[in-house]
Amino acid sequence: MSTTLKEKTKFQQLANNFEHYCVQVLSDENDKTNWYHWTKAPHEVLFESGYIHSYHQYRKRECYNPIKMEILLEMLVWILSDK
Repeated sequence: MSTTLKEKTKFQQLANNFEHYCVQVLSDENDKTNWYHWTKAPHEVLFESGYIHSYHQYRKRECYNPIKMEILLEMLVWILSDK
């Protein structure tokens, strides 16, 4: 059984929502630690942690992520078709 890109995108979005929920639960339970989902962590935190060594390379990787582009395109089509 083959999975289409649309199904993969939907599954990824559901998984992403669950991850954000888990981060929120951790944040609510612990006031002493800042919890971030890696996609919403401030750039300064990623740089200080060593995850980002070059802002330029990080931005290039984020801009050329095909799954993110597919999601953004689907959102744009949805928004434009609603009006």
